[in-house]
Amino acid sequence: MASLKHLVMGVAYAAVHVSAQGTADDIGPAAFMWPEDRVWSGDADNHGPCGSVAEPHNRTEFPMQNGQVALVAQDDSYDVILSIAYNNDPQSNSDFETLISARAMRELDPGHTCLDIPDAPSSVSPGDLATLQIQYIAQFDNPNNETFYACADIVWVQLADFDGSVPCFNATEPDAGNPDWYHDGDFPSDNDDDDEEDSPDGSSGSGSSGGSSSGSGLSRGAIAGIAVGSIAGVGLIAGAAFYIYRRRQQRLLALRQQHSSRGVSWEAQPGKKSASSDSVRMQNL
Repeated sequence: MASLKHLVMGVAYAAVHVSAQGTADDIGPAAFMWPEDRVWSGDADNHGPCGSVAEPHNRTEFPMQNGQVALVAQDDSYDVILSIAYNNDPQSNSDFETLISARAMRELDPGHTCLDIPDAPSSVSPGDLATLQIQYIAQFDNPNNETFYACADIVWVQLADFDGSVPCFNATEPDAGNPDWYHDGDFPSDNDDDDEEDSPDGSSGSGSSGGSSSGSGLSRGAIAGIAVGSIAGVGLIAGAAFYIYRRRQQRLLALRQQHSSRGVSWEAQPGKKSASSDSVRMQNL
């Protein structure tokens, strides 16, 4: 049931952020679906560290343990780096440290992706502020590869005090030959011990070299189709569940009436005269 709830939340987010033309007009190629990302700015999305001219705002409560991040993409993105800054208002990329490197996230397909992140370090206390950052390569409104940025501002809380619901699920375009576009599971973690430094300029991976990546993403209109179709499917499931519930309630009501005093057949009671017999006697009188 929790997975269905998360799916509904994610689909609702996608439906709100996708315009009638099938494109989201308030995010870049990719963004944070949860925690809430900073206000996107098309003029600043290629400028670090956050791709926005907005200041930190509307900080989302984030659990210190078992944290997850939900990303949404409307275009193919490559060499994605997820980082965090443990201060109030980071001003440069050097303020961030990597949580998941480009080696573990070479490609981010259009759709929704769920990521598990490490627990907060021992130096972090409840109430401390931090900022999450994604840094990635994409061809969005330019035929050339460009580096994009997005940030989400958070406030740490103990897991026991976290009462929010994370719309964390994987629903992305399938690989070639895989007909199942929906899948659950953790995104691969970065277990590579290589000391090679990842850079979003494309120098460290094949996914960002001259647009030569083999990913064939969903059209932007397809994202809107997925959102609408998912909402319709959820509606059908809810309708079926309500119908089954009403049928069950009607059966229970019928059983209660059958065993109540109103449901007793007086003809079957010893020492009682039937209503039909009294009627005959009254007519004879």
